Amino acid sequence: MTLMRKLLLPVIAAAFAAGLGLAAPASADETSYFTELTDYGYGDTSQEVALDLGYSICEDLANGVPQQVTLDAIYENTNENVDATDATFLYKAAIVHLC
Repeated sequence: MTLMRKLLLPVIAAAFAAGLGLAAPASADETSYFTELTDYGYGDTSQEVALDLGYSICEDLANGVPQQVTLDAIYENTNENVDATDATFLYKAAIVHLC
């Protein structure tokens, strides 16, 4: 093996490892999100509505919207008799499973 090849291999390996660190995060786990909502008592909510809410939470998070602003929006704008505790649960579930 030539000196050039011996030096090139570690450089390629380092570049590959650095690329892995920049890879996109794993995709959202909608099934576990629905399971958590159902276990909490939101099994009657349509999946489309639940996903819309969850992904809007992720969008707020990505855009730097303060947590309390998002929690207030969940609390004030849902038709599900959601209280502040429920809003916090929904916020955390979306972050864990969808964002």
